[in-house]
Amino acid sequence: MAIPRNHEREAVMVAAYEAGASLSEVAKRFGTSTQPVRDALAFADVARRRRGRPSGSYLDVSLARRLRAQGLSWRDVGARLGVPYGTVYAALRESAR
Repeated sequence: MAIPRNHEREAVMVAAYEAGASLSEVAKRFGTSTQPVRDALAFADVARRRRGRPSGSYLDVSLARRLRAQGLSWRDVGARLGVPYGTVYAALRESAR
């Protein structure tokens, strides 16, 4: 037996997700698991956000290079740019190729 849809509740879930709340946060607000939230997003044809850290393409390589030229350590450059120092190192190594 299928449970009837509550479109008003789903609309509020979708609005909360689109406002920036995570899937888990929306589920917690509504006292449910994440599956009904995923169902509501699918029903509303809302694209899900990717999980985890963004890819390295967001790193400003030219700024990282300038900071390194000023004598900052890999860790200091990473901290200044808000990324792990390994990401800075890999991006500069890749851009030098």
